[in-house]
Amino acid sequence: MSASTAPPEVVPQRRWLRFALIASVAFNLLVIGAAAAAMYRIHQHSPTLSSVSTNLLAYTSTLPEPRRKELWSAMREEHRRLRPLRDDVRAARLEWRQALGAEPFDAQRFDKAQVRVFDAENKARAEAQRLFAGLAGHLTAAERASFLDWQPADRPWRERRGMWRRGSSDDNPAR
Repeated sequence: MSASTAPPEVVPQRRWLRFALIASVAFNLLVIGAAAAAMYRIHQHSPTLSSVSTNLLAYTSTLPEPRRKELWSAMREEHRRLRPLRDDVRAARLEWRQALGAEPFDAQRFDKAQVRVFDAENKARAEAQRLFAGLAGHLTAAERASFLDWQPADRPWRERRGMWRRGSSDDNPAR
């Protein structure tokens, strides 16, 4: 007697399983697309603007490249004088942190560190003020007017975040 092999049992395909697989793939693509779009939106602006730096130097980064290079080269010497002062501020802040965390606490050392931070920041601010004054002198009248429209410092935070637009007809009670 020969052993006969029975034909394999055919399992009926379930239609709902195929639809669930397609829906799962579609949902995964939607999530990946949303994540990619969010990353693109975050990184499409220059880092200085995304950090909400609203000074003249940050504004110049929005100007066309030839004009930006012209302004930056005109202010190169002022910028060089500012760099060591920023390093002094960082060093003074580090000294302040170390004095604050020292055990046993030395109030006199802490006071000296605070005074050093204050002096270093004031020197850096004074040099930055000279840099901004020189930069403002190199801007055209149209660029200065454009800066005033670009700078969000005088507007409420909601407007800076895009909830209200300057010149819109919306009733904005914060203005």
